[in-house]
Amino acid sequence: MEIREGLPDDLGRLIDFMELVDNEFVPPLSLRAGGIYERVSGTLAKVDSNFLIGESNGRLVGAVGYRKNYNGIEEVLEEAYISFIAVHPGYRGQNIARLLDPGTGKKTGS
Repeated sequence: MEIREGLPDDLGRLIDFMELVDNEFVPPLSLRAGGIYERVSGTLAKVDSNFLIGESNGRLVGAVGYRKNYNGIEEVLEEAYISFIAVHPGYRGQNIARLLDPGTGKKTGS
């Protein structure tokens, strides 16, 4: 599996992925403020946030949305706030979320 940061070109793939796992969140992502499109496009557009994408044979199998230097309450250097994490249903049980987690610190510069 390859782990990389999200790119603007990943917008459609990330939206499709979030729609796939939408109802596994309470409330569903689509019912939250702004919905899925705004969540993904906003995250990709900001300098201090992004997604880590896990790919296997070119298929998006997991993703982590994060905000750098933030702990969920305030700005904190060298921390990242994880706002989203999910693994494709067909790829669960393969430690993909665990592989994405250590990559968060490395890729976000924390």
